[in-house]
Amino acid sequence: MNLEELVWLDSPEAQEALQSLASRELSESQRWPLLKNLRRHFTPAQAGLLWDQALWRRKAQSKFPQAGQMLWEPQALEQATSWELALQRAQKLDALVPPGPILDLGCGLGGQALALAQYRPVWAIDLDPLRLALLERNARQLQTPYPIETKLGDFLKMELPPAAALVADPARRQGEKRLYDPQETIPPLSELINLAERYRLPAAIKLAPSVDRQIIKDYPQSGLEFVGPHLECREAVLWLKTEDAALWEASLYRQGQWWSWSKKAQTEIELPLAPLEAGQYLYEVQPTLLRAGLLGELAKALGASQFDPQVSWLTGSLAFAPAPELKPWYATFRLTHVQHFSLKALQKLLRQLEIGILEIKKRNFALEPDQLRSKIKLAPHSKREATLFLTRCAGQPLFLLGERL
Repeated sequence: MNLEELVWLDSPEAQEALQSLASRELSESQRWPLLKNLRRHFTPAQAGLLWDQALWRRKAQSKFPQAGQMLWEPQALEQATSWELALQRAQKLDALVPPGPILDLGCGLGGQALALAQYRPVWAIDLDPLRLALLERNARQLQTPYPIETKLGDFLKMELPPAAALVADPARRQGEKRLYDPQETIPPLSELINLAERYRLPAAIKLAPSVDRQIIKDYPQSGLEFVGPHLECREAVLWLKTEDAALWEASLYRQGQWWSWSKKAQTEIELPLAPLEAGQYLYEVQPTLLRAGLLGELAKALGASQFDPQVSWLTGSLAFAPAPELKPWYATFRLTHVQHFSLKALQKLLRQLEIGILEIKKRNFALEPDQLRSKIKLAPHSKREATLFLTRCAGQPLFLLGERL
C-alpha cells in the first residue's frame, strides 16, 4: 500500500465496501467470488486493496478491539503492541512522570501512540511516511482524547520537541533474523539511553522478553518490567529514571484485569528442595513472574518448594485457600502418579486409567509434547482428562500425572 492508495481507502465508497466485507466469510474459497463481485464496482487493483484490508482488519481484532475502524499495513500490524499492553504502559507512564506530552520514538503504525493519547498529548516520530499517515488517519477515526502530532525523520539526528518522557520500541527483527541482544536492536539500546539522558527525560524502552533481568545493574535508577497476557511473557520494558519504579516487576493481564507483583530489593530468596511424591500439589507459575525472578517470593507465600533446581514447577503437600492476590499467578494440579519415564510404562498407565483427553507440559525434558503425542494412544471414547508433566529430577527423566484443580 502507498499514500495514494491510503487516501482512496479512506474514501466513503471504500469504507462502505469494507463495512460490507466485515460480515462476510473471508476464507480462501470465498476470495474469488468476493473479488469478482467487488470488480463490478471497483478496478481490479482497488478490489485487491479492499480484500487485503478486510483480511488485515480481521487479523488485527486479536490485538485491537477497535480494529474494524482502522486501516492497516501488514508488517506494521505484526510489529504493533497489542491494545491491552499499550494501554497499560500508557496508564503507568501517566502515573509515573510529570505533566506534559510524551514522545513516541519509532512509533510505526502507532498502537502505543494511540494508547498514550488517551492520557497525554503525543509526539509520534518515524522514518516511514506511510505509517505516519496511517497513524494520523486512525487517530482521527478513533477521536483520541488528546492530540497526536507526527514528525517525519530520524529521531536520533533531529531536535526533539519538549516533552515529559519518551517511549521507544526499537526494531528487534532484521529481515528474517530476530535480534535478541539489546545492543543489536535498531537503534541499539545504548543510543536510546544516551538520547534520554541528553534530554533528561524519563523513558520506557521495550525489549525482548528473553532479556537478562540483571541488565538493570548497568543503568542506575532503572527497573525492568515483564509483561504479558495469561500464560505468556510477551515483552519486557526498561524503565529509566521514573519515580517509584520497582527493580523487577511482573505484570499480568488475565480475565480482563491487570495484576502486578514487584520487587524492590536485589536479594534472592533461596528456594527449598523437597522430594517429589504422588499426592502433592504442583503449582505452574505464570511466565511473567518467572522472568521477573519472583519464583522464590511465590514459593514462600505458598509454603511450596522445588523438586529440582532446574525446574520452575513448585510442589507442596497441603492445599489451602491462598490470598486472592496470589491466585492469578499460578495454576494448581494434584499429582496422582510420579514415575521414572518410559514410554511403555506411560502407555500402560494411560490405558489403565482410560484417559481420553491429555494435556502435556514439559520442563527440562528433551522430548517435545507433539512428538510424544504421536507415540501414545488414548481411550477413543473416554472423556476422562489428565495432565501429563515431563521433567527431570536429579538428572533422571520422570513423568508425572495429575489433575487440574
